[in-house]
Amino acid sequence: MKEYMENLEKSALFKSIQRDNLSAVLKCLGAVLKQYDKNERILNSGDEVIGVGILAKGRAQLIKEDAMGNRNIIGEIEGGELFAESFVCAGIKESPVTVVALESCVVLFIQVNKIIDVCSNECSFHKQIINNLLKIIARKNLNLNRKLDYLSLRTTREKLLEYLNDQQRRAGTNPFTIPMNRVQLADYLCVDRSAMSRELGRLRDEGILQFKRSLFYLKDIENDVL
Repeated sequence: MKEYMENLEKSALFKSIQRDNLSAVLKCLGAVLKQYDKNERILNSGDEVIGVGILAKGRAQLIKEDAMGNRNIIGEIEGGELFAESFVCAGIKESPVTVVALESCVVLFIQVNKIIDVCSNECSFHKQIINNLLKIIARKNLNLNRKLDYLSLRTTREKLLEYLNDQQRRAGTNPFTIPMNRVQLADYLCVDRSAMSRELGRLRDEGILQFKRSLFYLKDIENDVL
């Protein structure tokens, strides 16, 4: 457990929890570590949701697949970030999404009742943990609403520019790197990959952006959008 403490300390779930107390917190919450190989499914759609997952090491992706096998990327999680917290708090017993390891991963699982139920030991950190969990869920809801904003746009061009503008603003630099490759980006925006590649080429030819793999430089988007 010690080798993963750095990422766990960064987790928003443990914000304002003193470092010296973290081991005791994890013990009280009944935390269990599990390891996963690259491309292994950490959680399958339809699996029973047994607790909140915290990524102690690696990167993973949340996806939703339709009956035809098409993927819709919901988001990506990195070290210290959570998944399945909304489902367990809402009492959803089966996962509606799949979580896939993008690289070798270690996941810390915590039963949600260990977080929200009154602790028999009257641990002082429980109120802080609950406050942290509520903030995490609220922020993720905002992110999902932002994705809905992308999907509500009519064209691939509009979706691309809106997403890239957000990424540039979030990075605070230009050029900036996006956290997805082309296939993942197309799945995230729910657009055809070939159509997206053609649109990227047009935007480059029009002088609106430059790119190399996941590195982008966006020019004067305020005047060039749409």
